[in-house]
Amino acid sequence: MAEFSYIVLDQKISGLIGLARKAGQMATGLEAVRRAAFKGKLAMILVDESTGESSRKKAGNLAYRFRVPAYVVRSAAGSPGLSELIGYKIVGLYQGGFVKGIRDQLHQEHQWQKQR
Repeated sequence: MAEFSYIVLDQKISGLIGLARKAGQMATGLEAVRRAAFKGKLAMILVDESTGESSRKKAGNLAYRFRVPAYVVRSAAGSPGLSELIGYKIVGLYQGGFVKGIRDQLHQEHQWQKQR
């Protein structure tokens, strides 16, 4: 099973996820994520922190099998979580600019935390 990294769903990442959904660059729900993985479209899996253990394990197994990063998403204080933002607890992002934007944002946050 894949190791999950944890990310905080801040305003910038929320915006990128919302744009990816509007652009049709996202699979929503575990079964749709599984289908996207088998088609080779998947680049990242996001799992809401409130997702049950069984579903989280299934998403982790998909991430491991198809070698895509998987993140457990925590909501920032006072902000909606992934399930409130998208309506699903598990989403998969397709390859492209939105995934790159999220990775860049995570990298910037990581660099900022290192400097503190």
